[in-house]
Amino acid sequence: MTATMAMRGVSVGEAHAKVIVVGEHAAVFGYPVLAAPLPALSARTEVRQADGPIGLVSPFYTGPLRRAPAVFDGIKALLEAARARLALPHRDMILKLSSNIPIGRGLGSSAALAASLVRALYRSCGESPDPFTLLDLIDIAETFAHGSPSGVDAAAVVAGGMISYRKGLAATPVRTSRPLHFVVADSGIPSATRQAVAEVRRRLARAAADTRLRLGEIGRLAEVAAAAAKEGDARRLGETMNGAQRELDALGVSHPVLDHLLLAAGRAGALGAKLTGGGQGGSVLCLAEDLQAAERIALALRSQGAKATWLAGTREEAAL
Repeated sequence: MTATMAMRGVSVGEAHAKVIVVGEHAAVFGYPVLAAPLPALSARTEVRQADGPIGLVSPFYTGPLRRAPAVFDGIKALLEAARARLALPHRDMILKLSSNIPIGRGLGSSAALAASLVRALYRSCGESPDPFTLLDLIDIAETFAHGSPSGVDAAAVVAGGMISYRKGLAATPVRTSRPLHFVVADSGIPSATRQAVAEVRRRLARAAADTRLRLGEIGRLAEVAAAAAKEGDARRLGETMNGAQRELDALGVSHPVLDHLLLAAGRAGALGAKLTGGGQGGSVLCLAEDLQAAERIALALRSQGAKATWLAGTREEAAL
């Protein structure tokens, strides 16, 4: 049976958001990074047969895919690569994309949408992508979104739990001995990921020794954070998060609004707090001692201007 013949009805693919616990920016240079899923937010793609050219339905554009604006170039490239692998037709399908992951907040919105599309396309053919193929196809779209991605977003949005990741290598699951409770807060300001990455590269050119030391320290903290998470040592994990934030701030990738929210989290009892994602806007990640503390921190962050908060836990997740 060909892939075309296998397509029937509506096929659905989904993927969740993610947070970087420790390791932003250093990950691009090959240092380890610790990441966790954020299942409270997700992306979804539906693929269905329909006569005519390939169509796209999304909150931002509806119409023939070939006429979609440049923001969908990564989706077009991913689809073409998947189409070649699966022998899908050049027409007679509609892609419906939806997501409740805020765009530009460092939560993996582009990677999650790409992952959901890959899964939906493979399911439309009665197949499932192997892990390597899934990540390879996601990275095609991520290259359009971020230029030179580290790969951690792709790995984290399809992972079933917390992972330790190093560029070019397979992700390693990090299983915790005790529940960990993270609060994620949306600052309401889009993360300037490309600009933040460019800022780190400028600092490398200007002050190579100091910048490399800071990136290396973030990588070291990511390793300590992974060990602390495995042991369920929330206080040590919080210390690594605080240390990582100091390095990120020194690298010029924080933001006054993020700093304001991080101070509020500390006053509310967070064990650790830092930006998550590219920085210069986006979201903050805070570690709480328990679920009740997480609720207090979330309330404090919203009272200080956070647009929304969510809980990311190693054993339980919910919107707050």
